[in-house]
Amino acid sequence: MPEDERPQREKEIVDRVRRHFEKEGYKIISQYELEGGKVDLLAYKWDNPGYGIRYYGIECKPKITHSKLLHILRDQLSKYRDTLPSICLAAYYQPDNFEAYKKFCEAQSVWLLGVDSSGNVQRGNEPIFTQKNTSVNIAEERLKSKLAAFFAFQEIFQKTKAHSDWISIEEDIQYNCTVDDQTLILGVNVENLEKIKGWKEIIRKVLRNNGKDLSLNITKEKYVGRRRWRDLIVKHPLYTLKKSQQLENLVRKSIDEGYSIHIGISTQLWRTNELYGKIESEEIMDRAKKRLSHVYDLFTRSSA
Repeated sequence: MPEDERPQREKEIVDRVRRHFEKEGYKIISQYELEGGKVDLLAYKWDNPGYGIRYYGIECKPKITHSKLLHILRDQLSKYRDTLPSICLAAYYQPDNFEAYKKFCEAQSVWLLGVDSSGNVQRGNEPIFTQKNTSVNIAEERLKSKLAAFFAFQEIFQKTKAHSDWISIEEDIQYNCTVDDQTLILGVNVENLEKIKGWKEIIRKVLRNNGKDLSLNITKEKYVGRRRWRDLIVKHPLYTLKKSQQLENLVRKSIDEGYSIHIGISTQLWRTNELYGKIESEEIMDRAKKRLSHVYDLFTRSSA
């Protein structure tokens, strides 16, 4: 095989592994951050028949040698497994060494994937992904709960973008899903509130139509040189705000001081120690979307 045909650059490996898992129905989050670093890809999907989340953190390397493999397993992937037990290592497929590398990875509870120049992925045997301690079990429990919410979000909404900690629609006025104090929430997120026409009247209407299940979050932000400075100024249940005038004055003052205002109104989905099935998760997500639809409509009509 000519040298220039080999997928030696990391981006090529990442792209080919991404396509491989997407063909098998996995959703993908790029550059997934975790304690101690980040993996190139996180692939996840529902197990059949829609209960239990299967996921893999995938680290991609252009080409590995025996000494480099030892370094990757010992100094990098072993740390990742503290919070992400199911780890894969994807690298350029080397037929002479693949079997030996595969067995070595299996002994470390890491799944080796070999990528050839045609984009085909050669798989070693999937190991039994062992968990080191109880804290890992808790971390994995929370991860699966979050991924169930992300998957439901992607089924309910179109044109989504996912990050390690949140997922949203690709619009100026966003529905987004994230974790807040060990609770999954769905919210309507508005950046640059000061650019929304009639924002004061919108706030008044939201307050008139709120319930005890909605929460309010307001952050002010501005750049000082190249650094972004953010400050949370309001976070509490929406119903506790009796009058809008005080809130309007606070927002107006921050705008006059040169801040951009970000506002979020959210409702709870479920706790991170809970894991629903695919159908139940999507039903909860759809109900939450309907609960927030009047808030979303108020802001989108005013921003049009």
